[in-house]
Amino acid sequence: MELIQLIRESISSFLFFIAMGKSYYSASKPIYIAISILLYCGLFLLLSKTYFKETRLNIYISLATGLLIAFASVRYMPFGGDAQIYCNYIKMDISGQNIYSATEKYSFNYPPFFVIVLAQFCKYNYESIYPIIYLILISIVSIYFTKEYKIEFIISATLLTSSFLGLRWIFKTGNFLVWEIIFLSLALFFSKRNANLTLIFLLLFGFQRLWFLLAAIFWYIISKEKINNSSLISSFILLLSLMIVRFDLLTSYIIQLYQGNTLSSVWNGAADHNSPSIFLNFIDVFNLHDRLLPLLLSYSILVIFFISKYLINNIFIQNDHVISQIIFLLIILNPTFKPYLAILATISLFPLFEFMKKDYLNNFIFFYCFLINLFWIVGSIYPMGYPFSIFQIVFLISACIVVNKKSYYILYD
Repeated sequence: MELIQLIRESISSFLFFIAMGKSYYSASKPIYIAISILLYCGLFLLLSKTYFKETRLNIYISLATGLLIAFASVRYMPFGGDAQIYCNYIKMDISGQNIYSATEKYSFNYPPFFVIVLAQFCKYNYESIYPIIYLILISIVSIYFTKEYKIEFIISATLLTSSFLGLRWIFKTGNFLVWEIIFLSLALFFSKRNANLTLIFLLLFGFQRLWFLLAAIFWYIISKEKINNSSLISSFILLLSLMIVRFDLLTSYIIQLYQGNTLSSVWNGAADHNSPSIFLNFIDVFNLHDRLLPLLLSYSILVIFFISKYLINNIFIQNDHVISQIIFLLIILNPTFKPYLAILATISLFPLFEFMKKDYLNNFIFFYCFLINLFWIVGSIYPMGYPFSIFQIVFLISACIVVNKKSYYILYD
């Protein structure tokens, strides 16, 4: 009985460590840094030669590992902090308070339209049931992608639940991505058909986080010959309609965007375990917080220029493949990147997964579904400290090689 109790306690402690990821919050020391680098390099070299990544066992192990980490995150409190913050703001709005003028620790960063959207979710106890909502949504999206892109359901499910730790972070935070998951999936569906509705769905996808509206602009650039005037007019009317919903809050929202002084404002943003952004890391490393606004504008221009140049040298001809790459880049280069956005990055790549050679798709699953989760487990137990949590964004950036390497795909001229 003592042995069984010891095993149970060991398993419980293991799950607790990977649920919290507290080792990433530890102060880094030179010895930790040296051991961590050796550990990462050793794991990478050892496991990259492993046999099972060439078999279906690779898929099953990756799926199991991803689900283990995702479900562990909602086994122990605290979790769902973002969901609670949103629903508290909805209660404040119902009581007549201006949520954009609130002095809470974290601000409500979404446009006024989402006060109405989130109110419908919070009315049905979103902060308690959001893991169920996402499980159902991810299952539906997996089935849809299986049919649309001719990818086995087990592979679609593995990619959506395990890639880049995206689902883990949604479960942990309760952040609201239902809107973006639905409309990004629909935008990809219509982009495959070069339909005018693509522009509208990309606007809907981008409206929640304004940075993603760039996806609609880039779609117009690459598809303007096939976009008719009625589609442009409809898109403009849609955008205007979304802006005037709860018009009484619009001025406060704009003021908050520019003058926000809460922890979740871009002006007070700092790179850490929960915000492994390239831009914020650059600001932190060189201590440039007093120049954040001009640097943010410069960074945004550089990203737009980089993606524009990326289009010129693109290996794909089909517009749906090109917009797939663009959305992926916009997500990982987001100046205020949050780890839960990684699930959107995975969704954006499905048009490419359809044409990816089997061996390379297996490699993708091994590195970006299994290995990243294994790194999370090791880093949660061993006191790596920040900045080693930057590995989340490093994996996403390294995936750019896969996204734009011609030899990885079966292409038809």
